[in-house]
Amino acid sequence: RASTARAPVAALPPKAPAPAPRPALPVEVESILRAVDGLAGGQPMQLGEVGEALRNQGILTSKSASPSRLLKRHAAYFQLTPPDRPRTVRYLGNAAA
Repeated sequence: RASTARAPVAALPPKAPAPAPRPALPVEVESILRAVDGLAGGQPMQLGEVGEALRNQGILTSKSASPSRLLKRHAAYFQLTPPDRPRTVRYLGNAAA
C-alpha cells in the first residue's frame, strides 16, 4: 500500500507573556479618587474644592484638617502646585506601578 507523506506541522509560536497586573492603589488613594469627581481624569483641580469634597465624604474629619497634608502623604499619585503653598492638585495616575 502507498504511504501518504504528511507535511510537517508547524509549531505554534510561543505565547507572549501576559503583562504583569498593575499593583492595586492604596486604599486611601482609592477613597480620595472616589470622593472627588473628576480628579481621576488627571486634570488640575482647585485644592479648596478637593478639600470640600473630602470633608463631605468624611475622609477629612474636621474643618481644620489639611487636604494638602493628606495628599502629600501620597506624593507618588498626586501633584500639588505650587509646592510651597499649593492651590491645585492633579492625579498622576498609577505612577507607583
